[in-house]
Amino acid sequence: MILDRRVVIGLLAGCACCGGASSIAAQGTPQITKLKRSEVKGCRLPDGLSHLLTERGFKAGNTARASHSSSADETKLVRTTGNRDMDLALDAALYKLAETFQIFPGFGFYDDGDEPNAWAMSKPLVPNTDGTVGFGQTYFKKWLEFDPSGVAILATAAHEFGHVWLFKSGFYDKVNTGQSTVKRSELHADFLCGYYMGILKARNPSASFWKAGEKIFQIGDFNVRSPDHHGTPDERVRSAEEGFKAAFIDKRTAGDAFKIGLDYVVKV
Repeated sequence: MILDRRVVIGLLAGCACCGGASSIAAQGTPQITKLKRSEVKGCRLPDGLSHLLTERGFKAGNTARASHSSSADETKLVRTTGNRDMDLALDAALYKLAETFQIFPGFGFYDDGDEPNAWAMSKPLVPNTDGTVGFGQTYFKKWLEFDPSGVAILATAAHEFGHVWLFKSGFYDKVNTGQSTVKRSELHADFLCGYYMGILKARNPSASFWKAGEKIFQIGDFNVRSPDHHGTPDERVRSAEEGFKAAFIDKRTAGDAFKIGLDYVVKV
């Protein structure tokens, strides 16, 4: 994959103020082994799978090429894209996102092979962090190729960080109580994703967010009877649009947006 570094890094850094880059990088991320791909379904990785995770040593600022698992049934969670400049830009962008939501999860990449995905879990795998976000290497490349500006990548990260925020708040089970699917919590993450896109649009008026919206539409599903149903394409886009409006039009705080999003999804 050929990356236009000037476009990607410029937009990521422009959206995210590089001054905070070292704060997340310094936390490091453990390598995680023996996580079966077949267990990584949907957007939330249940804490009950933590027995499959083996923490290893931490190394701040590790920019070595992302390693691939030696077995088709195992993955490793690593803290690098394989490109130092990209790592710095991504660190900066993730730090600004974390500051906005006031949650600081551990973050890393894993070998998702032919099952592209990203997920969040409430269990912190890095000391002094709020939960963990895993981003598939294939998934990362897929959306970067679709949207070289990097905005679709940030939209995905905002969705996953939104899950971590909901976990930390204690409302995850409450918002899904009595529901046969996880749609409400997924739409809430979409709402917060849209909110953050609105924040970025206010900071970067000339930036295009069309592809980020198209990405949200593409990952909608019609498996309404599946427990892992995330919402139809239209439902997911509408939730993100409501979040965008809360930021860009109504100028609401992130805390307000979190609560507005909860009110919104229980009515869907």
